[in-house]
This record gives sequence, structure tokens and C-alpha cells, in this order.
Amino acid sequence: YRRLGMDAEAYQALNTFRDMSGGNLSAYPMSASMLRQLGLRDEEGRTLEAWANVAPQSPDARQALADYYRRAGDLQQAAAQFQAVTALAPGNISAYAQLGNIYAQMGQHADAQAQYLAALELRPDSVNIRQQLANSYRVSGDLQYALDTYQSIIDLNPGSREAMNACLLYTSP
Repeated sequence: YRRLGMDAEAYQALNTFRDMSGGNLSAYPMSASMLRQLGLRDEEGRTLEAWANVAPQSPDARQALADYYRRAGDLQQAAAQFQAVTALAPGNISAYAQLGNIYAQMGQHADAQAQYLAALELRPDSVNIRQQLANSYRVSGDLQYALDTYQSIIDLNPGSREAMNACLLYTSP
């Protein structure tokens, strides 16, 4: 449909698909994905909210909704949904890191750092999460913690691009 420029027909077909799917929860993310591709963001959001409402204990539904809110720029709602994901799936490293990123964007660095540290408890060898943590420390003025975290990146993987970047940040004012 989309290739033929028939967005209205594609939208109607999606509604029919969703209606015919009955209790099949996989219809929600598939519909949301198609709506996103069609550029129907409001409909995508309503579909993801409906999924989260019919499956409130689904970390997948909550994470998809959190990602939608993040893309839409609604950081408060995104944070609330990522918090739900961490409660429903405490081993979800990505949810902690994403929640940390959102808090950092909101300027809530202590909260961001707590989420990055929670993610690092689950994956202590993650250079990417350490980089995010170090950056949060640096931006918030906790320079000693930033330096220590940059040093840990260098220690984890001395020859990596991340270690080189950490060295540059480690030595710059």
C-alpha cells in the first residue's frame, strides 16, 4: 500500500488486521510498527498505549511505549515507562541505560548515575554504559568520579576507540 501511495487504504487494512487478531497481543507491536512506517505517529502512540493497557505486566509493551515517548520528546512519560520496565524486568540492562539517558537529558544527573550504576551491576564490562556514566559525572561537576570512570574504561580495554576517547576526556580540562 505505502509504495503505491495508498496510506488511507493501508491504515484501513491495519485496523482490519488488528480487529481480526482478537486477543493476539503480537498484533499491537506489528500494527504500531506499520503505523510508524506510514508516518502516523499519533496512531502509533495510541496503539502502543492500548497494548500497554491490555498487557500492563508486559515489559515489551512498556519498553515499546517508552521508546515511542522518547522519540516524541515526552521524556517524563518515557521515564515513567522505563521505570515500569525496570520493575517488571529487573535484568533488562537496556531499560536502565535508557532511563539513565533520559534522566541525563532532563538534567537529573544523580538519577541518571543511579540508573547507569544499576546497569553496570548487571553488565560490569559495558564500556558504553561506563562512558555514559563518566559523561554524566563530568557534566554534573563530579570530576573525580568522572576521572575514575574514564580510567576504568581505559583499564577494561586499553587499545579501544572508547579508551582513546576516554584518554582525551580524561586529560582535557
